[in-house]
Amino acid sequence: MTRAILNKGVTATLYAYMFALTCSIAGMEAFSWLSALLFLLAWGASRLEKKPLNTFRINGDLFLWLFWCVALLGALFGPTKSFEVKKFIVADLRWILLIYAFSFIWAQRWDRFKSIIPTLFFFAGLVAIYAIVQVPTGLELAREVGNPKNAVGEYWRSHGFFYSTMTYSYSFGMIFCLMLALWIYKVFDGLVGKYLLPITTVLIGISLVLSFTRGLWLALAAAVFAMLYTVRRKWGYWLIGGGTVLVLLAMAVSSVFRERVTSIVDFENASNVGRLQVWQGNWAMFLDNPILGVGHRQNTEFLPKYYEQIGLETDYVSNAHNTYLQILGGMGLLGLLFYIGFMFLFLKTAWVLWRDSQDKLLKSVGLGSLGAMICLHVGGMTQVNIFDGEVNHVFVFIVGILMAANFQHKSIISS
Repeated sequence: MTRAILNKGVTATLYAYMFALTCSIAGMEAFSWLSALLFLLAWGASRLEKKPLNTFRINGDLFLWLFWCVALLGALFGPTKSFEVKKFIVADLRWILLIYAFSFIWAQRWDRFKSIIPTLFFFAGLVAIYAIVQVPTGLELAREVGNPKNAVGEYWRSHGFFYSTMTYSYSFGMIFCLMLALWIYKVFDGLVGKYLLPITTVLIGISLVLSFTRGLWLALAAAVFAMLYTVRRKWGYWLIGGGTVLVLLAMAVSSVFRERVTSIVDFENASNVGRLQVWQGNWAMFLDNPILGVGHRQNTEFLPKYYEQIGLETDYVSNAHNTYLQILGGMGLLGLLFYIGFMFLFLKTAWVLWRDSQDKLLKSVGLGSLGAMICLHVGGMTQVNIFDGEVNHVFVFIVGILMAANFQHKSIISS
């Protein structure tokens, strides 16, 4: 009885978490950990009732924990002296625990996945509509004053309820990839398959184009190409041809779009200059602290020191604008190796699930997870997206779905 009540509580908080994924970091934190806590209590109750819930090993978990250990060692022995900062360094990687929580939560509810996940489509679609409306209007429902960096020419970059268009772009970019895969394989019947999924996927895609986020454009193009080419090669070629025509047309009719595209290779562009500067600073940081770095996510604090060390005169201080340099500077070579280790195994899990499964739901989860992670990693070349709280929550959510699907696939094989 107790376990049944707790399981219902987990399901309720899962719905709330999916809503929060589209609009609120506070909600993401609250409902993710509440879901995890309720699941832990349900697991304990199941043990007492001698009806244990299924748990399983997460692919790549050794590298996950080694990654956390490097952060711990960096906090203990790195140049950071503040005890409060040391606590932050260790606690900031708590999302590793959430990967376990949502893997197990989805595994217990896999038979209801198709009835639960459309809630995410619905909320994401509504936010996408709002994001599209923001472009000509600059409408802000979540705050009195918006982010001035979201202004581009006479328009505003779509960003939904998030302050930064980067946050919106990479969060919804990963959601888009999952939804696209479910649409490709026609997983859903009825109103969801005929209307909700295709309409919301298209709306999200439009809103991502209107985010005017250059890194996301490239990352999403790479992800969608990989997905389409994997399913059917000619689809990938069609994407290249059709995408090229659409980009050229958009550049011809929109000066804003043309400026954003051409600025990608403009090395006098202020944004590009700033990135080159923080890249140089973080590389110097890594060379000075090659094993453990200066401390997880402490790069910004030490950046002025390394600007001075390499003789770079600039006041521009920011994150590394590159996930891999961010980790090299903050956690050294060990941190980067372990990061690559678990991310490679996550990608391999998605690929193998897509390749080997005969179930179209499992196959689509493999493909969608693969696309979402490609989007994250290609985008990580110009933005530290994995450590953006909202983006990280979406990543954890999708990895949880992937691991639960992989568990189902293994269960089918073993039976």
